[in-house]
Amino acid sequence: MEVETAILRQLDECGSCTMEELVRALSHFTLNQVFFAIDRLSREGHVSLRHRTQFDYLVSARVSGTHNEVSPSADQS
Repeated sequence: MEVETAILRQLDECGSCTMEELVRALSHFTLNQVFFAIDRLSREGHVSLRHRTQFDYLVSARVSGTHNEVSPSADQS
């Protein structure tokens, strides 16, 4: 899908970013389009989500089956 390709390109350029930063960078897509695409990409193992604060997630592209950023304290749920 177009939105998924755009998300992966954005993550390739910036490494990791928050959901809010990603939505802002992809403003030509709706919030729902970005949210559901991140959900699909996460379930398929293409991106990882890490809970940073109560209302903030860090999105990272996966590289060779591992996370770009590995943190021993990161939730692996």
